[in-house]
Amino acid sequence: MQTFVYVVELGSIAEAARYQNLTPASVQQRIRTLDASVGSQLLLRSGRTVRPTLAGQRVLELAKKILNDAHDLHAMASDTDLPAGPLRLGATPTAIIGIVPETLKRWFSNHPDVEVYIEPGSSKALYARILERALDAAILVHPRFEFPKHYAWQEIRKEPLMLVTPFAFSVTDTLEVISTHPYICYRATHI
Repeated sequence: MQTFVYVVELGSIAEAARYQNLTPASVQQRIRTLDASVGSQLLLRSGRTVRPTLAGQRVLELAKKILNDAHDLHAMASDTDLPAGPLRLGATPTAIIGIVPETLKRWFSNHPDVEVYIEPGSSKALYARILERALDAAILVHPRFEFPKHYAWQEIRKEPLMLVTPFAFSVTDTLEVISTHPYICYRATHI
């Protein structure tokens, strides 16, 4: 089922194979086995891309729920205060470089038996992955809205905004420089 979900989400057998570190033939075999198991073809090929059939669309959401429930069951089967793992962590690219390495170093020194999978993405994409329960936690830029009550937010770091200019600029008033010169700004969809 997991391979089927990856194929649909990535839109390609080859991409799903790369993502799972398998050969495309192995992915195709897994899909054929799932098709036989449910008694229906779940994917349609169109050139190098694939899309779910009507049956595949119906099965997709239930497959995701079953996989999440199986993850939750495995995570609950622990003799410690921590879930058994794996920990599915999302992180923005800057967090992967600046925060995650030191955090993982401390994590593995305290919890060497719990595997960690890291999924990079924008804050918006990671937030969506949290809501669909595909991630256990994510390091992202705080959104401009309140989180649902059943989610917890923990501030890790505050960072000031900086204005970087060519050396020739004599900056005495930051707002004046921004209002009179072109500047590069992240689009909200990319953070």
